[in-house]
Amino acid sequence: MIRSHFGLAAQGVAKRRNRSGDIDEADHLLATALGTAAIGGMAAAADLRIGLNEDPDLLDPAQSRTFVSSLVYESLCDRLLNTNADMEIIPELATDWAWSDDGRTLTLTLREG
Repeated sequence: MIRSHFGLAAQGVAKRRNRSGDIDEADHLLATALGTAAIGGMAAAADLRIGLNEDPDLLDPAQSRTFVSSLVYESLCDRLLNTNADMEIIPELATDWAWSDDGRTLTLTLREG
């Protein structure tokens, strides 16, 4: 990870001292440049990291059984349908649905986009 290497290098340069115990001006400039690069790299990072207290049991929504897995799925994908607090089916990706007369086919209408 580039950002962490810049940060560690800047710390190492800042700790080096010359014979008189002072930090050389060149080392100070180098530490400042490395630190600035590290901060700039973090500002431009496109990753979002979320901490979980445990790993998901499976990465298959049809087979997993843990709450942590459901947190992961909610971050990765949308559902066709969901339920509200009253356990009523509410739309998400599917805006409308209808069962066939024989009850064997469910037709879902998906939202645009």
